[in-house]
Amino acid sequence: MNEHPHTELRLSLGSYVLGSLDPADRAAVDARPGAPPVAKSSVAVGVLKLWSTSYPSGSGPATTSLSLVVRRRNRIVHQCDADPLSPGNVTPLSAADASDSLAIVEGVISAIDPHC
Repeated sequence: MNEHPHTELRLSLGSYVLGSLDPADRAAVDARPGAPPVAKSSVAVGVLKLWSTSYPSGSGPATTSLSLVVRRRNRIVHQCDADPLSPGNVTPLSAADASDSLAIVEGVISAIDPHC
């Protein structure tokens, strides 16, 4: 038995952010990363209206921030994080950027967790 009752949802969110989704789901994530894969995973474990329940005043900022984190992750993995403004170089990634990204993911998990 899982230690946490919603381990499957947590693992799905982690898989989404880390990019280890099933190949069938990757196309949807690459097309529009953010809320859809997380919401789809929540429905699979019986949690309906995840975003509107977790963010009653609007999930837009959270889903946008999460989408930006995932897009950057996808650029790092699939495009070697090539800098479009400086061909031949990678896009800089500071420790603060990495910490901010972790904070975004942790914030989304913290907002979702009480409703699961």
